[in-house]
Amino acid sequence: MPYVKDGGLFIRTHDAYDMGDKVTLSIQFFEESEVHFIEGKVVWMTPEGARGNKPAGIGVQFYGENKRQLTDKIKNFLAEKLNSVLPTHTM
Repeated sequence: MPYVKDGGLFIRTHDAYDMGDKVTLSIQFFEESEVHFIEGKVVWMTPEGARGNKPAGIGVQFYGENKRQLTDKIKNFLAEKLNSVLPTHTM
């Protein structure tokens, strides 16, 4: 998604959000005990019952001081999983 600058995540949720809503995410990587907090805004919504059996959720674009650091960490984490047989919601 070219309009998502400085990183972001898709969050599966059934909660109601509006475009532009501000959210704070807490992210913990599987092999770490540290929890990372990042602020973001809703830039994408997949509603319940979306075509193609896509899960309901929101796309959150990061903003704030640590957005670049967390984006790089997520990219490195995903790069290690490229050959995984498990399904993802990456684009």
